[in-house]
Amino acid sequence: SERKFLPKACSTLILVATLLIFPMPMTQAQAAPAGQGLAQSMRSLTLEVQLAEKKCEQKTLELTKKIFAQVVVYRKNHGTFPNSASDLNAEDPSSQLPPSNPFCDPTDVSAVVRKEMQSSAGPKPPEKSEMLFEQDARVTGSLIMTLGKVKLIPEIKAPGSIIIKYNGDYYLAVWCTGFYGKPILDEKTGLAKVFFKDFSMVE
Repeated sequence: SERKFLPKACSTLILVATLLIFPMPMTQAQAAPAGQGLAQSMRSLTLEVQLAEKKCEQKTLELTKKIFAQVVVYRKNHGTFPNSASDLNAEDPSSQLPPSNPFCDPTDVSAVVRKEMQSSAGPKPPEKSEMLFEQDARVTGSLIMTLGKVKLIPEIKAPGSIIIKYNGDYYLAVWCTGFYGKPILDEKTGLAKVFFKDFSMVE
């Protein structure tokens, strides 16, 4: 009886080992819930990223519009454009520039979204928005009319950056960067949202 039992026991062990090493493939009915769950998770993450992106870009645009207004006041008071955030702070100490970066606001950007930003978006956003002040001969009275044909420089900057460009003492253009480090677009025109002022027209 022992001789008869051994082959059966060995066969059973071999079958169990085979199943462990080469598990039976899942049926379509078993695989479907797993696939649906993964797809649902991906859709939820995509939606969360899109909502965070929209909120952060809207806040960045609001900050940029406010800073644009401060630069305009500075230009009217001094006849020249500011060279740094310090110039604007000296004019208005309550400014406390540069501002906190909306793309680092934990109320809008969860840890999961921030991880996604770091893996697929542009440069990592700093805690404070970068402010670039720069003389640029390409900023002219026709800038807004030619936005569809020109490239704004820099093309890519850290998300939440605010770029202040001016040409001489007359032309001012201010824009900001979004989730992928590129200029935030105007929803109506599909072109970069640029706050522009031509001082030669008011003097």
